Amino acid sequence: MAGGGILGQMSWRSLLVADDHTEEVIMNFKFTGLALAALLFSTSAVLASEDVSPEMKTKIEDMLKAQGYEVGKIKKEDGNYEAYVKKGGEKLEIVLNEKLEIVKSEND
Repeated sequence: MAGGGILGQMSWRSLLVADDHTEEVIMNFKFTGLALAALLFSTSAVLASEDVSPEMKTKIEDMLKAQGYEVGKIKKEDGNYEAYVKKGGEKLEIVLNEKLEIVKSEND
C-alpha cells in the first residue's frame, strides 16, 4: 500500500490485529473525525447567518415592542429575519420576511 503517514506504513489486516499502536490509531481516527465535524458545523453556521444592519434591527425592535414583545437577539438567516423575544414569560422565535411580515412564530 503506497502513501505516507501511519496508514501508509500498515496494511488493513494489521489494523485488525491489536498491538501497541492500535489504541493510538483509533484515537487518531476519532480525533480527526471530531475535528472535521466541528469544522463543518461551524462553517455552515457562519455561512447561513448574515449581518442585520442597525437600521433594520431598530425597525424590527420598534415593530415588535409596539406589539408588547421584549426583544432580544435579531439575526438574518436564509433571507428571513429571526427575532428572539419574550412575552408574558414565554420565549418565542419570530420569523419575518423581507417586508417585515411575520411568517412564523414558535416557542424557543
